[in-house]
Amino acid sequence: MKILHILSFSLLASLLSTAAPSPLTPLPREQPQWWRKQYEQQVEQIKNNPCGVLFLGDSITDYWKREGKPIWEKAFSPYHPCNFGISGDQTTNLIYRITDSGIPAQTDPKLCIVMIGTNNTGYFKGGEAPEKNGHGNSGYR
Repeated sequence: MKILHILSFSLLASLLSTAAPSPLTPLPREQPQWWRKQYEQQVEQIKNNPCGVLFLGDSITDYWKREGKPIWEKAFSPYHPCNFGISGDQTTNLIYRITDSGIPAQTDPKLCIVMIGTNNTGYFKGGEAPEKNGHGNSGYR
């Protein structure tokens, strides 16, 4: 029984001492599989088309090309928009996509619109400041 207590204490101590990743650390989503495919398709699409306005974000951005398509085409088409949004992404995922692909530098947009962070808010406990939230990809791997 004494060994069990020592092992339990050791495990608890190691969990508590592990520093949580920063919400600013670039992290890809390992699951679901569709995420990687959608990301790679977006990179190819943006590389091969002129981009006047680059939209970066999560589902709020991503859904413009489906549910918001009529408005998207009417309001943004003249400005050569590029949609680089993926549903469920957190800040760490978008930072990964930006740094991994180099999209903003490659496309040289006239304007960049960023909508991210909604999927991070559910991980704050007790009013923690965003920089203290180290849960990065929790629930989205």
